[in-house]
Amino acid sequence: YEIHRNPFLTNKEEISFMFSKVQRTYHVLLRFIDRIQKKYAKVRVKCDLNLETIELQQGCTVSLFQNQSQYYFTVSDLIKICNAALSYSDHMFPDAYVPKNPYTNQHFSYRALLQIYYAIRRSDYKMPLLLEMFYHANFSIKTFVAKYEYFIREEIIKNFVRNGSEEDICDYIYEMLDIGVFEQYKDKICPDFPRKILVKALKKYVFLYLISEYSLRSADRQYQYFNVLKASLSAFFKKNPSFGRMLSRRIDKID
Repeated sequence: YEIHRNPFLTNKEEISFMFSKVQRTYHVLLRFIDRIQKKYAKVRVKCDLNLETIELQQGCTVSLFQNQSQYYFTVSDLIKICNAALSYSDHMFPDAYVPKNPYTNQHFSYRALLQIYYAIRRSDYKMPLLLEMFYHANFSIKTFVAKYEYFIREEIIKNFVRNGSEEDICDYIYEMLDIGVFEQYKDKICPDFPRKILVKALKKYVFLYLISEYSLRSADRQYQYFNVLKASLSAFFKKNPSFGRMLSRRIDKID
């Protein structure tokens, strides 16, 4: 770079050619070393995360080299590992980290991340949005969070509603119903009402609530989502006026 900027040098092309030749040789040697290491490296893990044996197959599995050892992964497991790391949050606030090898708890190297990305790209699986953005951030976690926080927050909310525990989603349902305009609906729900039924019925409204409360959308868009939530809950309780009530039945016992 300094040579190209120097206006007093006349042999820039010759120097550039020499540099290119040296760099090419260097990378050829690196690839050779990598092939030798992989060839003689022991396979430490041959099972997927469900403890089923993995047979290497292009488009379905990946062999990653780390700590002088080989680790077999299925593409679907790698997608889960990457999504879990890149969408990790603390109360809906992004706290993403570089994906780790679950067997060593060490971060995947830049090279391994590239291998994972291209393995998913060549497979029949859909490329996860967050991994695509992580790739465009050159696998820098700071750049990724700073540049794509809006999208990360949206994915965190979607993943929570899709995969969150019954207890956590139930907590957000009650948090939603604690809002002034919804307290009339909370009063209709008996404290001993089965949690499983409550979550099944109101889970889809939690997404609207979380978007209106925690997303980084504009204030106008958040207000629109809140209005949709208000109209949807009103329609639900109008259609199901007895939802949340506990029925008591008297049984006469004759001695």
